[in-house]
Amino acid sequence: MNKQGNDIGTQYRTGIYYVDKFISELQNDYEQKLMVEVFRLFNYYRAEEYHQKYLEKNPGAYCHIQEYKFKI
Repeated sequence: MNKQGNDIGTQYRTGIYYVDKFISELQNDYEQKLMVEVFRLFNYYRAEEYHQKYLEKNPGAYCHIQEYKFKI
Protein backbone atom coordinates (compact mmCIF):
# COMPACT_ATOMS: atom_id res chain seq x y z
CA MET A 1 0.00 0.00 0.00
CA ASN A 2 1.22 3.52 -0.84
CA LYS A 3 4.11 2.16 -2.87
CA GLN A 4 5.03 1.53 -6.51
CA GLY A 5 8.45 0.01 -6.99
CA ASN A 6 10.96 2.14 -5.08
CA ASP A 7 8.53 5.07 -4.82
CA ILE A 8 6.77 5.39 -1.46
CA GLY A 9 4.01 7.73 -0.28
CA THR A 10 0.30 8.37 -0.63
CA GLN A 11 0.87 9.91 -4.06
CA TYR A 12 1.92 6.41 -5.22
CA ARG A 13 -1.21 4.71 -3.91
CA THR A 14 -2.82 2.32 -6.34
CA GLY A 15 -6.46 3.04 -6.99
CA ILE A 16 -9.43 1.82 -8.92
CA TYR A 17 -11.92 4.49 -9.85
CA TYR A 18 -14.99 2.94 -11.37
CA VAL A 19 -17.99 4.09 -13.33
CA ASP A 20 -20.09 0.94 -13.36
CA LYS A 21 -17.91 -1.97 -12.17
CA PHE A 22 -17.68 -3.02 -8.54
CA ILE A 23 -14.51 -4.09 -6.73
CA SER A 24 -16.20 -7.22 -5.39
CA GLU A 25 -16.48 -8.50 -8.97
CA LEU A 26 -12.80 -7.79 -9.60
CA GLN A 27 -11.76 -9.34 -6.27
CA ASN A 28 -13.28 -12.66 -7.40
CA ASP A 29 -10.38 -13.00 -9.86
CA TYR A 30 -7.72 -12.98 -7.10
CA GLU A 31 -6.96 -15.12 -4.05
CA GLN A 32 -5.19 -12.37 -2.08
CA LYS A 33 -7.01 -9.24 -0.94
CA LEU A 34 -6.53 -6.36 -3.39
CA MET A 35 -4.56 -3.50 -1.83
CA VAL A 36 -6.10 -0.54 -3.62
CA GLU A 37 -8.36 2.31 -2.71
CA VAL A 38 -11.70 2.11 -4.48
CA PHE A 39 -13.97 5.05 -5.19
CA ARG A 40 -16.61 5.87 -7.75
CA LEU A 41 -15.06 8.11 -10.40
CA PHE A 42 -16.18 11.68 -9.82
CA ASN A 43 -13.73 13.61 -11.97
CA TYR A 44 -11.16 12.79 -14.59
CA TYR A 45 -8.42 14.80 -16.24
CA ARG A 46 -6.28 13.45 -19.03
CA ALA A 47 -2.59 13.67 -18.12
CA GLU A 48 -0.36 16.11 -19.96
CA GLU A 49 0.86 14.99 -23.38
CA TYR A 50 4.40 14.29 -22.12
CA HIS A 51 2.93 11.56 -19.85
CA GLN A 52 1.09 9.83 -22.71
CA LYS A 53 2.91 6.70 -23.95
CA TYR A 54 5.69 7.60 -21.53
CA LEU A 55 7.73 4.43 -21.95
CA GLU A 56 7.62 4.72 -25.75
CA LYS A 57 8.97 8.26 -25.48
CA ASN A 58 11.54 7.34 -22.80
CA PRO A 59 13.03 3.92 -23.59
CA GLY A 60 14.73 2.44 -20.56
CA ALA A 61 12.80 4.68 -18.14
CA TYR A 62 12.06 3.36 -14.67
CA CYS A 63 8.96 1.21 -14.35
CA HIS A 64 8.21 -1.22 -11.52
CA ILE A 65 6.33 -3.58 -13.88
CA GLN A 66 8.35 -5.88 -16.12
CA GLU A 67 7.84 -4.86 -19.75
CA TYR A 68 6.67 -8.30 -20.86
CA LYS A 69 3.55 -7.85 -18.67
CA PHE A 70 2.13 -4.97 -20.72
CA LYS A 71 1.75 -3.86 -24.29
CA ILE A 72 2.86 -0.42 -25.47
